[in-house]
Amino acid sequence: MSVGYIILFKYQKQQWLGFMNILIVVMSFASIMGPIAMTLPLEIEFPELLPGLAIPMHFFPALSFFAIAPFFKGNKS
Repeated sequence: MSVGYIILFKYQKQQWLGFMNILIVVMSFASIMGPIAMTLPLEIEFPELLPGLAIPMHFFPALSFFAIAPFFKGNKS
């Protein structure tokens, strides 16, 4: 995510930030298909918790990046 932002700012293509953000969100949603499709043996205690605990971990990187990124843009005055 950071490398994509650096490239966009280096080549002054800030109008593409929205498209890159959408791409990151789509990739985050696509990455949860693995934990959702995974089946665990019933012998494991609380097997239904794996998707419930793994899914938020796929969204934390994007969420934290979108929250922190505006602080690093700086003033270009």
